[in-house]
Amino acid sequence: MKEHFNVLCRPFFLEALEALKSSGDTNELLREVTIIFHVKALTMIQYCLIKAIVLIEVLFSTLGPMLLKHRLNAKTLIRGSA
Repeated sequence: MKEHFNVLCRPFFLEALEALKSSGDTNELLREVTIIFHVKALTMIQYCLIKAIVLIEVLFSTLGPMLLKHRLNAKTLIRGSA
């Protein structure tokens, strides 16, 4: 059973890892996240939802601070030019 679990989780681990690499962040967060679920109990829709949730959380945790900083800088520039 463990072999099947690794086969299903690896693609979505690699997607999240690639997102972290492209944002220039480390993969420490990804290593902290551990999802344990029983593969036989999941339908394909449930699997896709779990995959999407984890990817969104990883992206927001890495890109969120950067986007907030960018937004604050943009507001400062707009106020400064007015």
